[in-house]
Amino acid sequence: MGYQFSLERFDNNRLTEKLTADNIQWDSVKQTWTLKYWKRKLVDSIFQIRQTSIVEKLGERGDELDTVLAISPKDFASNDRGYDGMTINELTDHITKMKFRGSTGVEIYEVEKQIRFATPFTIFVLVFMGVIVSSKKSRGGTGFQIALGFFLSFIFILFFTMTRTFAEAGSLSPLLAAWLPNSVFGAISLGMYKFVPR
Repeated sequence: MGYQFSLERFDNNRLTEKLTADNIQWDSVKQTWTLKYWKRKLVDSIFQIRQTSIVEKLGERGDELDTVLAISPKDFASNDRGYDGMTINELTDHITKMKFRGSTGVEIYEVEKQIRFATPFTIFVLVFMGVIVSSKKSRGGTGFQIALGFFLSFIFILFFTMTRTFAEAGSLSPLLAAWLPNSVFGAISLGMYKFVPR
């Protein structure tokens, strides 16, 4: 059950209709929402010189109204890492549903989807880098190569975490966040392959 329910309809960024109710309750049998003591008003925008006035037409009202919304009570459950058990197709469907509803936090799911496509290439980039680091011959032993390998891995993880955080905050494209670490470290690996003596 929810209280002080409000649903607004917009057309080209103009409010055209507003539905309010004192409370809203989920009907598990009908799979619909029931509005109690509801009002529906139509809104007309009248544009005048240097001022805008909004006129509300007297709309409908009633005690009870059944309505279908693109949301159910289970969607209010807090599930911080709900994408962990989803397949790529399920992630795509969930992203589409969240965008349709205008939900916040859709970037987290978009980033996860792109990362799943980028991860196999990440493995190839890191293995290629590891082979280059380990193939360098050194008289002093392999300590330097192991330290360099750990250092490069740490920098990659740090860079990957930063791009993911920026994308989840909406500051960076999810596609760019997933593929930027691979691109940068792929270029570094190619440079090492060309210039590091073996």
